[in-house]
Amino acid sequence: MARSLFRFLDPTDPLLALRLASAASLTVGMLALYSVNPNGWYLVGLALCLAGCWFSHREKGKSSRWVKVGLAVGMVYLLWRFLQELVLNLQDTRLPLAELLLWLQVLNAYDLPRRHNLRIAQMVGAILLVATATLSRDMGFGGFLLAYAVVGLWWGQQDMASELGVSAPIASKAARRHWRGALGAVVLLGMVLFLVVPRSEGGFIKQLPVSAMLSLPSHLDPRVRNPAYPVGKGSGDGKKVNPQAYYGFAEELDLNYRGRLSDSIALKVRSPRRQYWRGMAYDRYDGKTWRMFEPNYVSTMSIGSLPFELGGDRYGHDSGSTGIVTFFVEKDQTNLVLMPERARYLYFPSSILFRDLNGALRSPLPLESELYYTAVVDLAGYKTEWLKNARLLSLREEQVLKPYLEVPESLTPRTKELVRQVAGDAPDPYTALKRLEGYLRTNYRYNLDIPPFPEGVDTVDYFLFEQPGGEAYCEHFATSLTLMGRVLGIPTRLVTGYLPGNYNPFTGLYEVKTSDAHAWVEAFFPGVGWAAFDPTPGNSDPMALSQQETQLPWRELLGWLKGGLGVAIALGAVATLLGGLVWLLRRPKRQLELAPTQAYRRFVAIAVREGITVREGDTPGEVLSRLRQAPFWEAIASEAEAFVRAYEAARFGDGDGSTLEGQVEAIATRLRDHHKRSSTSIRV
Repeated sequence: MARSLFRFLDPTDPLLALRLASAASLTVGMLALYSVNPNGWYLVGLALCLAGCWFSHREKGKSSRWVKVGLAVGMVYLLWRFLQELVLNLQDTRLPLAELLLWLQVLNAYDLPRRHNLRIAQMVGAILLVATATLSRDMGFGGFLLAYAVVGLWWGQQDMASELGVSAPIASKAARRHWRGALGAVVLLGMVLFLVVPRSEGGFIKQLPVSAMLSLPSHLDPRVRNPAYPVGKGSGDGKKVNPQAYYGFAEELDLNYRGRLSDSIALKVRSPRRQYWRGMAYDRYDGKTWRMFEPNYVSTMSIGSLPFELGGDRYGHDSGSTGIVTFFVEKDQTNLVLMPERARYLYFPSSILFRDLNGALRSPLPLESELYYTAVVDLAGYKTEWLKNARLLSLREEQVLKPYLEVPESLTPRTKELVRQVAGDAPDPYTALKRLEGYLRTNYRYNLDIPPFPEGVDTVDYFLFEQPGGEAYCEHFATSLTLMGRVLGIPTRLVTGYLPGNYNPFTGLYEVKTSDAHAWVEAFFPGVGWAAFDPTPGNSDPMALSQQETQLPWRELLGWLKGGLGVAIALGAVATLLGGLVWLLRRPKRQLELAPTQAYRRFVAIAVREGITVREGDTPGEVLSRLRQAPFWEAIASEAEAFVRAYEAARFGDGDGSTLEGQVEAIATRLRDHHKRSSTSIRV
């Protein structure tokens, strides 16, 4: 098959190898862009581009007026299309710019007469790969990066050979024995550096990532919409979980749901630190079900241009230090806008959002796969001393926060007594809540394989005193702490969202699975605000996470290395470092081995520059025999013959090659002197 393809190529084209390398570079770049945005027109563009490269090869530098006219018309059309796309993607112009570059290169492929045109084509392939890197969210990009590294080395080899006027095999003999090991070492060492070098948050970028604006219907529905869990179906003896969606994203949360959620990726988040991703909150509890006090009472946030201003910290605790958190939706979600805590601004692809009484944001439309948005957050969390020193609730605050203080009649006296025993003589509400949180974490177990609780019992009482083994879901732990806080007169609410997820050191993203859906507690502290607590065993402390302004990837990297793939890569990195040390120790010898071939390459380049034909596979003796026919032979005869003898001794015998560079320099000097004398005699 390869022979049949090469029948369409002209072997007399001196830039043939470089054209093939440039076409390979463009192929990798365009396929990489297709991998992050599967647009079938990209494949059409790739086919047209390869056809254009073949056309330029067959023309071999001939200039066609009709081709140039066609290119000019095509460029005008592409500009018009680009401006159209730009209007639709004002908040994120990366993809329109990459598409413009791709189609411009398709046109340019039909006019590649010289080496510098091929260099531009290779650069376009590199730029497309960089554009892909900014859009990619998975490990697949690594394959394209590795492919481009190989193609780039090949292209560089062909470009150098073409510039020197020699065939690629002659130009590459010196490195043929070493490039494979060097490439492997560079890739592994680069991987190690990539893992440990801190990521930039991108705060210097003024244009934050956000999808194209949603097309909104004429009638907007502000309700929480989760098609997987319709409202109004009684719990009975227990409800079965839909593994593809979380039952905690609805207007009601029944605590008798049982089952496991899938491990499919729901979100990917780029964040400067680990934190919980908040969805919504509940304030009213009847003994087995959580509801919202006013589920449809929302405020409408309407803007003419992004961002949405979320108000920051209403109590004046803004630190001035901000971070950027970008959410990438990998799987269709509800219309809840997942958010980090303490968000100041939101870049979301809609002109309208709804905010309920519990601070949850709702989109007019569900969040579909491939949508992404960005929040600017205040990085400084609440300090522990602020919470400990929080003042008492005022009468007005008690009235406003009344829904968060209500305790159902089903809550048993023994539950209230347990709360008072555990909290003891806590000096402040914060300390009391931390004691209760620690008690639940220590004395009970998280387990998803439990049966539904019996009918007619209070969920909190049954969990705390009757449940075998003290095993329960996160919703049961969060419900218990919420009610315990209310018994002590602390305003609390149950919150649902996602855990931080697993950090991927290659992409720099937190990969949040559907099974990372979680419930925790928020408590109100006068003069400070709402603070998060998580009583479920085995999870992070959200308060501790919020107090880390920034987080370098070391801790995340160590956690990732515990996995099998991480261990394998770590061992590979250690082996690479040891191999690099051995290479450094052997480096002088290796450089000495390469010196003869480097000198010979320069000798051949001088011969080609003087008009001598050097073919693939020519031996040093054959090159020397052609030099003997040259008019300047007498000027360099002794030096050239001495050089070839010394080179052959160093390359194939016991010679050390230490004099070769000096001999080549002597040949070049003799030729310069010869040409000066020749030009002087002509003038005379």
